[in-house]
Amino acid sequence: MLTSKSVERGGVWLNSQLIPDHLFMSSLEDTFLYLRLLGEWYGETPKPSYGDLIEHSLSEIWERLLPEHMDEVREEANYVFIKVLQEQIQHGRNV
Repeated sequence: MLTSKSVERGGVWLNSQLIPDHLFMSSLEDTFLYLRLLGEWYGETPKPSYGDLIEHSLSEIWERLLPEHMDEVREEANYVFIKVLQEQIQHGRNV
């Protein structure tokens, strides 16, 4: 399970790997774009505060970002977020 162990200026730690802010937010933007295409989200992408991220699992973060949604939607968002994040890291977009 991916867990945000700590948050520091410039990035978020997920499973002992520092994810730069721009990479985290870019992945979040892509995930919410996907949710918009499914008709599951309307409006702007939420910008979580560091307090929303620190020491919470990604499933807990999705509960905070999508409180009115069913677990299946949160699980799909989590899957898409992780896939997008992995692709961006593999393509060297974390620099």
